[in-house]
Amino acid sequence: MRCERCGKALGTERAVCPFCGAALTPKQMKVFKEEKKKKQYDVDMVLERYGMAPIKYEKPQSNENKLLGLLVVLGILLILVILVLVMVLN
Repeated sequence: MRCERCGKALGTERAVCPFCGAALTPKQMKVFKEEKKKKQYDVDMVLERYGMAPIKYEKPQSNENKLLGLLVVLGILLILVILVLVMVLN
């Protein structure tokens, strides 16, 4: 596929020309979407064929972080209370 404005080759993985910034025409957009669907179908077929599920990365929940956050907040509150008391007593 070629850009309608500058004529440079786009390939099938771009919806906007990287050279001049022109958007695809409606006809080119249709081809782009079909190619994108086909690539996703191919990936799904390979995953199904070899029994590979997509890997999900999950951040483990840590109670240490929650405890540390609570201690920091309590420390800041304690400092604020002490500062207010010092200002009131003076």
